[in-house]
Amino acid sequence: MFVGFGAEGNLVGHGGCNRFFGTYELKGSRIEIGPLGATRMACPEAVMKLEARFQRALGTTRQFSRERIDLTLSDAAGVSLVRLRQADAD
Repeated sequence: MFVGFGAEGNLVGHGGCNRFFGTYELKGSRIEIGPLGATRMACPEAVMKLEARFQRALGTTRQFSRERIDLTLSDAAGVSLVRLRQADAD
């Protein structure tokens, strides 16, 4: 799985089976992601369930924090939803 955050507010990624795309908006340490669109390839059920959970987490993300190469996405209450690790250079 991966997510790429483009400089112009565009987002692209792969959830394990399907590619997804959308937008994001930053306001300080707040972030709003979505809406997301995705391809609709069929994959094993376990992969599809994990991918759906990942996309739901992205859609409910409202805050972020970054420490070096680690990015944590959290909901409005500050509950951690996803932790991502940067794989490319800034």
